[in-house]
Amino acid sequence: MPYFRCCRAAGRRRAVRFVETQFSDAGGISSATAFVDRGLIDVDLLPPPPPPPAAKGRARARVMRCVVISDTHGKHEYLNTLLPDPAGSGSECDYVLLHCGDVLLQDRAYDARSSVARDSITLLRAFNEWLGTTPVLKRYKSRIVIGGNHDQLLATLGAVEAQRILTHATYLDSRAVFLPATAGAAPVAASDGSGSGGGGSATLDSKSDGGASAGVIVLGLPHSRRGGSDNAAFQFHSHEQPHSFRAITTNTAKADTNTNANGHASDSKADAAFYGLVDVVLTHDQPRGYHGSNSGCRALRAVIQTLRPSFHCWGHVHEYWGVDCQPNKTVGINASTCDGLYRPLHPPIVFDVPIRERSAQDLAALERLNQRIAAPQLS
Repeated sequence: MPYFRCCRAAGRRRAVRFVETQFSDAGGISSATAFVDRGLIDVDLLPPPPPPPAAKGRARARVMRCVVISDTHGKHEYLNTLLPDPAGSGSECDYVLLHCGDVLLQDRAYDARSSVARDSITLLRAFNEWLGTTPVLKRYKSRIVIGGNHDQLLATLGAVEAQRILTHATYLDSRAVFLPATAGAAPVAASDGSGSGGGGSATLDSKSDGGASAGVIVLGLPHSRRGGSDNAAFQFHSHEQPHSFRAITTNTAKADTNTNANGHASDSKADAAFYGLVDVVLTHDQPRGYHGSNSGCRALRAVIQTLRPSFHCWGHVHEYWGVDCQPNKTVGINASTCDGLYRPLHPPIVFDVPIRERSAQDLAALERLNQRIAAPQLS
C-alpha cells in the first residue's frame, strides 16, 4: 500500500509534487505513483511537474491537469510561486485548480453587525480576487472551490450568493460539473439556479454538440463529521448523514443491466449509471480507511465506493497531507496546504485525469445525479 507524505524540518521537508498515472488503452487509469523528493529541500526548489506522459499509440495522453489545494485558511498567496504555470510547462493540456475547502480561518456566519463577519466576507472577496488576478491562475481553464468546516460564511450565504462573490471560480455545494475538453469552454452543470462564475457554470445541454462531448466530471461535497472544533460549518453528527451522501449511496431505481454506459460493473446499492461516472470527487473530510487507518468518515467511504472515481481529493486533517495509491483503487489525495500549526508549508499536488468521451447517456446521468443530491443538505 504505497503512501507518500511530507516530512518537515526547520521549514524544509520531503514533498510530493506530482502523481504519475499510467493509462490503459480504454483511457482509464491502470496505475498511479506519487513521486517523492528524497532529500529535505526547500519547496520553492521543487522541479515543475513533467508534461503529460505518452500513451500507447499516441504522442501524448489526452488528459486534463489538475492542481489541488485545500485548507489555505486565508494564506493562499503563499502558493503563488508554487502553482505550476501552463505557459512554462511545455504541456498542451488544460489546467484546472481544485480547492477542497477551508478558504477562511474563522468560522463566522455573515452578519452585518459583526466586525469578524465583515472581515470574513472581505477575506472571501480577496480570495476571489486572487483566483482572478494571479497571472498563473489566469491561464488555468477552470477554478473549482468547495466549502469546509471553517467556511460558515459560505454555508450561511448559500450556493447562489456564494457563487455571486466567487466570480472567478465555480462553487460546488453538493453538485457536479462537466469540464469539456474544448479549450476555453466553461464547465457545464445541470441547471439548478446556483448561478455561474468566472470559473464557469453553464446549463447542461447534451444535444449542443451532437449528444456527446469529451471531458472530465468533478463532484464537490463539502460536508464533514462533527468533531471537537468550534468550527462546524457543513458538519453533521455521527448518527446523522448528509442528504447528498444518502442520495448517492441509496438505490432509488432498479438497473436493467449490471454495467453502466462506461462499461463499469455496477453497485447494487445505487443507480448503476453513477458508478464510474465521476472522474474526480472533492470533499472536505477524509474517508475512513485512508492509509489503512480506522479514522475518517465511514459514510464518505461508502460514497467513494459507490461512485468509484479515478481520484478523490480532500483536506481537513492537515497532518495527513499526502497521497494514497493502491492498485485498482481510487487514488486518494489529502491536499491540505497548511500543516497542523496552520503554517502554509505543503505545496499543491498535481495529477492528470484522462479525458473521456461522454455520451448523451452519461450527461443525462450527470443531470440525474445533481437532481438526486439537490434536496436539503440535512434531513
